[in-house]
Parts: sequence; structure tokens; C-alpha cells
Amino acid sequence: MRLALVPLACAVFFAGAASAAAQPALEAGAVDGIRACQSIVEGRTPADAASIFGFTVAGEAISLETDRGKIEILPPAADRRSCRVQVYALVLENKDVLDAVAAFLTTPPQSYAPLQSRVTERIGAYAARTSIWAQSGGGEGLAMLTLYEILANEYYLGPKIIIDFLVDKA
Repeated sequence: MRLALVPLACAVFFAGAASAAAQPALEAGAVDGIRACQSIVEGRTPADAASIFGFTVAGEAISLETDRGKIEILPPAADRRSCRVQVYALVLENKDVLDAVAAFLTTPPQSYAPLQSRVTERIGAYAARTSIWAQSGGGEGLAMLTLYEILANEYYLGPKIIIDFLVDKA
């Protein structure tokens, strides 16, 4: 009977490892969050965007939680003109997320131009560094992405990145 339990334990271990490997990396989740925001801004409902990009609807927010962290999307609301993507993690390589977003924004068909702007500021109670990319031409109006690297965060007691996707179609 003891031998019969070993293969079962191995099967459970490998099934857990396979499901963990199948989870998206936080960098990919951040980019999918931006793509979901673009979809919402173009007129899709948040629920439809959630199903397309693999997120789940949780109240007014859309989220994806993995064993590495959580990606949360807050669609535009009365008090916020942007579609906000928040990336939380116990351990988060900010540079990896920033590089993934920069690669997405500067690879066709995207028409964003990096502005290379980095300043230190406060977002609410949080200290943050900011990196900004803005759309240059193509499409109606201006679309701007603002990435806030939160330096101190209480949610996971680790770093956090907030990405605001703002579109002004005026």
C-alpha cells in the first residue's frame, strides 16, 4: 500500500507543477491588461474583455491571480478617466514588466513613442517612480500610458506597478 501512495503523490506534485508552469508571467499579464484596457476603450464591455484576455470579473474590477501575484484592471469610472492596470507581487522585477510593456508599445501595429520620462512623485500615500509613453499620431486623439512603479506597498508587502491607460478622443 505504501508503494501505491508514492505514484499518487508524484502525480499530484507534477500536476501542480504543470498548472504553475501554465500560469502567465506577471509581465505577460500586465501586457494583457493593457490590451484589455484598449479593448474596453474601443467599446467592449469589461466582462467581454475579461473573457477574451483570460481575466475574471470581480465586482467592478477584472482580475487574474497566479501563484506569483495578481493583475487587476479597473475600467474607467466616474472618478477616473483612465483604465488602470495594477500588478501586485511578493517579488516583482519592475524592469521586466517595464521592458515587456515598452516592447509591446513600440512594436507595430502599436504607434506609441517612448518619452523616456522618469520622475519621483507620490501616488496617494505611496512613493513612486514614473515612466510615461504616449501615442504619437495614428488613431483619434491622444492615448497615453503612465506607469507608476510603487516603491512601498502594503498589499503583498512587495512592489507594485500601476499602469494608467488614458485616451482623450476629443
